[in-house]
Amino acid sequence: MVMVTQAWRQSDNARSFVRALEAMGYVLATGKRPYVLVDMYGMMNALPKMIDDRSVRTNDIRAFLERDFPAEQLPRVEEARALAADLRKAREQFAKAQGQAEAVARLEAMQQRRRAELLAAQEQQRTRHRQERAELERERLAARRAQKAGYLAQVKAVRAARLEARPRGLAAFLGRVTGVSLVIGKLHRHRDARAWRAFAADRQALALAQKQAALSLQRRQEVQGLDAARQLKALGKVEVRERQALEVRRVREQRIIGRSGHDRMPSLTLELKPKGRSASVRRAKDRYRDRSGSEEREEGRGRRSPRGKTRYAEKGTRPAAGVAGRGPARGALEQASRSCRGFCARSG
Repeated sequence: MVMVTQAWRQSDNARSFVRALEAMGYVLATGKRPYVLVDMYGMMNALPKMIDDRSVRTNDIRAFLERDFPAEQLPRVEEARALAADLRKAREQFAKAQGQAEAVARLEAMQQRRRAELLAAQEQQRTRHRQERAELERERLAARRAQKAGYLAQVKAVRAARLEARPRGLAAFLGRVTGVSLVIGKLHRHRDARAWRAFAADRQALALAQKQAALSLQRRQEVQGLDAARQLKALGKVEVRERQALEVRRVREQRIIGRSGHDRMPSLTLELKPKGRSASVRRAKDRYRDRSGSEEREEGRGRRSPRGKTRYAEKGTRPAAGVAGRGPARGALEQASRSCRGFCARSG
């Protein structure tokens, strides 16, 4: 508002005034009112309200602009908003291409370092998993070999003991004749079969235990791998949000620069309520108007007086202090009411 007022005061003709508005980022358009301003963000305000000068009337602005810029030749508000949007987009793209390169480079370098650390940790995890699987396989093979070697050693010892206890000479002949050797042979075969069944059961139990251990290791490694993949996916989302936040910050800074250092456009709404009170629905010109009816009664008495004065004025006396709407307080209220009416008439 201040810059528009300054441009109005410093412009000698309508063309220089419109060029000054364009330099400030405003587009002169027409809508429900003949002359309105549309800023770069699509906000529309009436031109008379943007000029903070009570001596400037709407008719003065219209007479100043209508020769070089007739209202019927100006773009509509929707067209001006589209033009402002295109201009804003072009400026943002130019700023995106020219500025913030260093910030983007720093962000990308930080993201690459963080991603490289996570990828290195995942590679170390995969290497550790391979080592654990290889170690488990070595342990399984060693356990099977040890079990087999124990069984073979037991068989060899039994065979050696039987060979040592085998009868010779006449005892061997009598054993064959009497059938004792046949019975002893069947007993040995029964014992050998029982030892083999025990070895097979132990081998099956060992295989089952090793299979369960392998499944447990596989499940644990799968969970760790899924957690690493989740971390990598979450990192990708974080990187996207970081780039979006950088872009939002860049656009916000660019717009702040476009607003000459202000973090928002100046508000044109007249704040008529003090802080901490509820909103007032009365108009500004009625804020100081006496609604008790005393003003109307005084005006009626003034019209009945032959000289247009109240009877208190004719006598030169002062009204009683208890009478509402009379005395210096009423004069102050009437003066404030007239000032507000004049302000609203000039603003309208």
